[in-house]
Amino acid sequence: MENRWKQIWDNKHFVDTDLTGNEFEVYCRLKKANGFDVDVADADKYYRFFYNGCIDMCEKLKKYAAKPIESICDVGCGSGVNLYMLSNRAGAGRTLKMYGIDYSAELVELAKRVVPEANIVCNEALAVDTSEKYDVVISDSVFQYFVSPEYGERVLEKMLGITGNVLYLGEIYDKDKEKAWLDHRRERQKNYDEMYKGLPKMFFSHDQMERIAKKYGRRVVFEETENPEYLNNDYIFNCYMF
Repeated sequence: MENRWKQIWDNKHFVDTDLTGNEFEVYCRLKKANGFDVDVADADKYYRFFYNGCIDMCEKLKKYAAKPIESICDVGCGSGVNLYMLSNRAGAGRTLKMYGIDYSAELVELAKRVVPEANIVCNEALAVDTSEKYDVVISDSVFQYFVSPEYGERVLEKMLGITGNVLYLGEIYDKDKEKAWLDHRRERQKNYDEMYKGLPKMFFSHDQMERIAKKYGRRVVFEETENPEYLNNDYIFNCYMF
């Protein structure tokens, strides 16, 4: 199957993104760089939902880790927005050990500016370094861009192999809702199939996640996303493995 997503990301230019301002303002720019730059009626409300969701993720990672988080790995780190948010919550005087990997050279350079203390590398997700373990391993809004569900399973197994404590997967497209999502997109955009030829979305089931988590002795908690302003909100889920 042709997959043009890498070409799309390679053509984006965000390395000079303005990093001044308060946390929410910086978050919004980094989220836009990650592809969340659609035209919506109420942009502030749209990004505020994402921002609050990210803060909630940070809190749940702390809860499920049940101990101070010292190290984080972000697979498909993009602009570094999640590393930025987690780093801001590390606590006074604490520096997290952070590693990120992404296949967009532009976004990798931006992430290096956002979290200069982190080790950020440019490569595909399957090339994630497995020589060390991390307290927290995350991947947010990434699995839908993989070339196949099988590739996604291989990446998830690698992630679980380096997870010392808790793993988070954000914005997983729900296999049970694939047809409904496609019908919804075609209804909103009459030439959807032509415009998105070679730009597939990969869908994963709860059963897939549970099967792989069980193999590594992990408990899984699924949650619905909460952003009514987001077009894909009703067709995706998040999950924690710990």
